[in-house]
Amino acid sequence: MRKIYLLPLFLVLFMTGLFYSCRQKPDGYYDFSNKENVFEGTMYEYLKSKNGIYDSLLKTMERVPWLKDSLQKENGAFTLFAPVNNNFRLALQNLNIVRQGTGKPLLDLNTVDALQLDTLMDWYVVKGNYTTDSMLYVDGLYMRSAKNNDSLHAQRVIDGAQGVKDGGPTSVYYSYTNRSQFVSNWVRALTQVVNIKTKNGTVHVLSFANEFGFNQFTNRMNK
Repeated sequence: MRKIYLLPLFLVLFMTGLFYSCRQKPDGYYDFSNKENVFEGTMYEYLKSKNGIYDSLLKTMERVPWLKDSLQKENGAFTLFAPVNNNFRLALQNLNIVRQGTGKPLLDLNTVDALQLDTLMDWYVVKGNYTTDSMLYVDGLYMRSAKNNDSLHAQRVIDGAQGVKDGGPTSVYYSYTNRSQFVSNWVRALTQVVNIKTKNGTVHVLSFANEFGFNQFTNRMNK
């Protein structure tokens, strides 16, 4: 009789271990929650409160002072599409693969070109306070970056839940338009969490699979 019950017990233990191993999240991953969250502080204070999620973004902001100042102002009105740690890790990894292949020294967020970093970071914060309700237009919503007035675009998407209208998780396709009217020239990122409301704007969190810089990080930094 013991042999009959050993196999099921083994399978239970195996599946339990698999379950807990799958729960280990990549750097910057959020569990999805289809709720509007409210943070009683500024956007900068929100980023600071999330240890292990926005460390790279906060480090970048030390080299982009205008952005740090903007996100600390309680009377501001901005929307931040916040890159998480893994977005920066992917960008630096790809940059340094190229640099290593050509014998150039490796770079990190402290040593990449500050002016280029300023330009790239500007694409992630836009003028005005926009939740996903502002992105319901058929063609999405065009927006302008906070500093250089670059063209950006947000399109709300809802994954269908069977039997429930608009019942699935809400996400946003967030695009740098490359100053082009043709969608084929745009570079798109996807959010994983949306509508985090703070005292001075709204934060939408980018998926950990996106690369920071809309595919321009390596070309701009590999000088």
